[in-house]
Amino acid sequence: MKKITLILIAFCCFAFLNAQTTCNQTFSVTGSDDAPTVLTINNTDVTCNGADPATSLQLTNSAGSLTSTNCSTSTGTSWFEFTLDVVGGTNDGLSVTGCAAELDGTDITGFTSLTITSADTDAFTDTITIEIDVEVTFTVTSAPDCDAVLTETTNVDTTGDISWSPATGAVDNYNVVVGSASGLSDVYSADVGTALTTNIGALSQSTTYYVTITPSNGVGTATGCVEQTFTTFTPPVNDACAGAIAVSNGSSISGNTDFSTDVEALTACSGGGGSATTGCAGGTGTTDFSPGVWFVITTQAGDVVTVTTDNGDTAFDTELQVFEGSCGALVCVGGDDDGGANGFLSTFCWESSATAGFAPVDYFIYLDGHSGDTGDFILDVSVDNVLSTTDVENPVAFSYYPNPVKNTLTLNAQNNIENVRMYNMLGQEVMNVQPQTVDSELDMARLETGTYFVQVTIANVTKTVRVVKQ
Repeated sequence: MKKITLILIAFCCFAFLNAQTTCNQTFSVTGSDDAPTVLTINNTDVTCNGADPATSLQLTNSAGSLTSTNCSTSTGTSWFEFTLDVVGGTNDGLSVTGCAAELDGTDITGFTSLTITSADTDAFTDTITIEIDVEVTFTVTSAPDCDAVLTETTNVDTTGDISWSPATGAVDNYNVVVGSASGLSDVYSADVGTALTTNIGALSQSTTYYVTITPSNGVGTATGCVEQTFTTFTPPVNDACAGAIAVSNGSSISGNTDFSTDVEALTACSGGGGSATTGCAGGTGTTDFSPGVWFVITTQAGDVVTVTTDNGDTAFDTELQVFEGSCGALVCVGGDDDGGANGFLSTFCWESSATAGFAPVDYFIYLDGHSGDTGDFILDVSVDNVLSTTDVENPVAFSYYPNPVKNTLTLNAQNNIENVRMYNMLGQEVMNVQPQTVDSELDMARLETGTYFVQVTIANVTKTVRVVKQ
C-alpha cells in the first residue's frame, strides 16, 4: 500500500511539472498609415512565459486600427490595411495582407522576427494604432518571477482600488499584503487568485502605504519579492471653505481641481445677482455642485467684483459660485456655468453689500467643474469701485446692516429717511414704510429666506441696495 501511494504522488508531481498553460503579451505602436507605421516583434521580446519552454505561439486579440471599420477588408471602407511578414519558424516567409480577421490566429511558433506594416489605401493621412497579442503556450516547470509592479504609485485615490502588472511565468495566485509601515500587514492581507486588482479598503489622504505582491503556482512561490509603496493624493490647500485662498484686484491664480473633494456638501448656487445700475452682468446659473476649490475676497463699499476662469488650451468646463457670509453659514449670491469667452469658461460679477463707514464684507468663491469634471484653471479677479470720495459725505448716503439679516435690518443715515420700499426677486412689494428719522429698524422676520431689493429715499433721492434674508 505504501509503495502505491508513493507512485501516485510522484505521478501527480510529474503531471503538474509538465502542465501546459498560456500567457498573452501585448505589443503596439501608433503612427500614420502612410509613413508607413511598422510594428516589429522579435522572439526575444516575448517574455511572459519566463524561463519555461514555449511549445507554440500565435497572434491573437487584435485591437486598435486592425479592428477598425475603416480597415479595407472589414466593411468595404478602405482607409488603410496591414501586411504581416514572418521570418523563421513554422510559417517562415509568410506574408498576409488584411486586418484583424486575416492576422489573428497566425501560427508563429519558432519565429525569429515579424513585422506588421501599415499601408494608406485612400488619399488621406490617418493616425493609426497597431495592437496585437502574442499568445504563448508553454510548459510549467518553475515558479513565477517576482516582478509584478504596482500600476499607480502617486496620487492614488482613497477608494482603495490598487492594481499591478502580471508577473512573468505561470501564476495561480497573487498574495497581496499592505501595511501602514514597512513590514506590516495591518491594512490588508489576502490571496486574490489570478486577479490583477483588488480593493484594500478605504484609505487616508496624503499617506504612504507599503505593498508586497507575491505570485505563486503549483510548482512553487516566487522568491525575492521587493516591498513597493504608493501614496494617496493630497487635496489642495483650499479644498475646504476654511482654507480659502485670499484674492484681490488683479489676482491671477493658477491651480487645478484634480484632487479636490466635495467636503462642503452645499446646494448648487445659481442665478444672477448682478447689478444693472453698475453694468455688472449676472451669471447664467450652475446646474450641479462638483469637487472644487475655494477663494475669498474682502470688499469695500462700492466695490464691483468680476471673477473669470481662464483654462488656457485645456477643455476643463468650469463653474463659478459666489457666497456671502462665513464658512458654515454661507448664503448664495449667484453663479455662472458657461458665461465666459467660450462654452467652457465662466464669469460672474457682483456689487459688494459693504457700506461706507462700516466693516468690509467677505465673499467666498467656489470654482468647480460641470458634472464632476476636473482640470487645470486660472482664476482672474478684477475690482472696480463705483463710489467717489465725496460719496462718503453725501447727504443722501446711508448704511445698512447686518447683511445677511435674520430678523431686523438697521438703516442709518445723515438725514431723515423719507421712504423705504422692499421688493422680492419677483418684483413684488413686500414692505413700504416712511420712517422720517435718521435711524430705522425694519422687521424682516416674517419674510421668506432669499434676496430682496431695498429702495431707500433720502432728500428725494432713491438708492437701491440688495439684502439677503437668512
